[in-house]
Amino acid sequence: MLVEFECPQCKGHLCETWSLNCPNSVVRFSLWHWILNPGIAINELALGQRMPERMFVCKSCETPMPDRCYVHCSACDSFHQGRLWSGLNAFGHWLGYFCPTCGAAIPCLSNYTSKLITAVTAPVWYLPARAARRRLIASTRKRIGRARQEKVRLEPVSVKDYRLAGWAYGVGMNFVMTVGLALLWMAETGDPFSVPMFLMAFAVGALVWLPAGWLYGQIMKSVLHRKGDPNLLLTSEHLAVTGPQSIKTSELTGFQDSDHD
Repeated sequence: MLVEFECPQCKGHLCETWSLNCPNSVVRFSLWHWILNPGIAINELALGQRMPERMFVCKSCETPMPDRCYVHCSACDSFHQGRLWSGLNAFGHWLGYFCPTCGAAIPCLSNYTSKLITAVTAPVWYLPARAARRRLIASTRKRIGRARQEKVRLEPVSVKDYRLAGWAYGVGMNFVMTVGLALLWMAETGDPFSVPMFLMAFAVGALVWLPAGWLYGQIMKSVLHRKGDPNLLLTSEHLAVTGPQSIKTSELTGFQDSDHD
């Protein structure tokens, strides 16, 4: 499908497209990981988290990656900031993403394990989900539409946000692993896992997971805090004045004027 990108913020046309077949190997790995990792089924089925099939990252906005990443609606040809589906709004999207402008569905990736689980359990959930579908879609659109109206008040992503995300990851993983250890202990021995034992296991796990959380935050900062280059600003006005022949070939990398899937 032909998509011409125009950044809602700077009106630039240069972007990097993130998809399953994009040139960026790190992005490809992350998206295929979403599809193939069985654990992601928990994110999709229990938490309602989804991943768009394609995202567009503006090359010329001088802001961190999360602030220049956009999701496209092909029905009304509008671009929406990806942060609309972040934070608490990242959850509860069991039916996928819907455009806050026109309400059309935005294609999302589907984890293979969650597909299998939903197919097997369809006799249980299909009729209740069909009955609640309209209300759930309306609620989702309203929530994202409200976030779009309030996005002007969103603070730009800062280094502190990555540190907090790293610590949250470390503490959260430590808790999950400690609970898993407690369940395994009770299943194997039949004995209860006491509170002192839980606290001790949690403290020992912190020696591993807190440094891992710090490292995760550092990796996120190095990858996601990269800013765009304002020298790559290419708007319709620039093209009208200078003509496309004045643009260097190296500057056209990721130019989303002829993206076909």
